[in-house]
Amino acid sequence: MDATDVNGTGRIGHRHPCRSITHYDSMKDYYGIFGLSFGAPKEAVEAACRRVVERRGSGETLSRDIREAYKVLCSDATRAAYDAACVSEAGSDRNGRVSTVRETPDPLCSGADASSSDLPKRQPSKILGGRESEPVTKRVRAARPGKKGASGRRRTVPVVSVFVIVSLVVAGMFLFQRYVVREREETLQEGLEKFSQGEFREASELLEAGGVEGVDDPSALLKLGASYYNQRKYDEAISAYEKAVSLDDRNTVAYNSLGNAYRDKQESDRAIAMYRKAIETDPKFPLAYSNLAILLMDSGNREEARSVVDEGLSVIPDSQELKNIGSYIGG
Repeated sequence: MDATDVNGTGRIGHRHPCRSITHYDSMKDYYGIFGLSFGAPKEAVEAACRRVVERRGSGETLSRDIREAYKVLCSDATRAAYDAACVSEAGSDRNGRVSTVRETPDPLCSGADASSSDLPKRQPSKILGGRESEPVTKRVRAARPGKKGASGRRRTVPVVSVFVIVSLVVAGMFLFQRYVVREREETLQEGLEKFSQGEFREASELLEAGGVEGVDDPSALLKLGASYYNQRKYDEAISAYEKAVSLDDRNTVAYNSLGNAYRDKQESDRAIAMYRKAIETDPKFPLAYSNLAILLMDSGNREEARSVVDEGLSVIPDSQELKNIGSYIGG
């Protein structure tokens, strides 16, 4: 690399005469910019500059300080004046010797030429006010995005990210739950419509899919049980009726329906108990009297069946159904 081929764009380019620098900032540590010690030879400066360009990429614009340092140190006249100004600035100690301190190499140029280690070391320059000048690379890196700044913004980024993720997850769970609930409600409603149309197989499937057993609705459970009962699935019907009773232990229809299911399963004793429980919960429910009387008569208990009919007529004397059963049983 030629000593005069750093152009105004900061790239290593075409050869042109080095601009004469008659005014330079002697307060800047031009050697330190390239990670070199004070008095490093011109070849070491060129090699260090080449490393800077290679590390930053050939297409990236070099900083003003790097360009200025290159032009000052690669010109014999300007470097001699610069070195003299630095020595004058650093001053002498009590023994008349120039006080020298080795500058810490710039991390960007850590591979600087070690052959200059035996040359005089330059003390870090001072700026007005006595504050040490900050290396250029340090200033550049402090301004790069993603690094922790004085405001501590980097510390808040993970917290904000976690908050956003948690919020999205919670919102997603809420929306999914709403979707599931709405789907179940629509399925349950469709099952009830199928039941009213007498399509009991489809009704039972839809009611099960709609989670009818998980809702606090005895009437829906009774329809599920009736759907199974009409398919002669008595065990499933009994399970649905018992769940309805667990929600409402005064539900006369549920007890009467349980009696019907046990009767068709040929479990007469349980059926009789359920019919009597229905009468107990509602003495004016004629269907329970009728079912119980017919079951007793079919079991050969004609007298007991007649007694049940008379008991019902004493409570609901206008029940034509009980009158018809009484006439069938005879007196």
